[in-house]
Amino acid sequence: MADQQTCPGCGMEPSVWKGNDGRGVAKDGSTYCCEECSEGTGCICG
Repeated sequence: MADQQTCPGCGMEPSVWKGNDGRGVAKDGSTYCCEECSEGTGCICG
């Protein structure tokens, strides 16, 4: 995972990410908390 503090889609802390077994989903040079956030369709982690 990239050295970042929060998901660029929703701002969620990495400790509660659900995508990719908690490692997040890489897209366009950023790491998002879940596939849905990376696609802009809404976060499923909350």
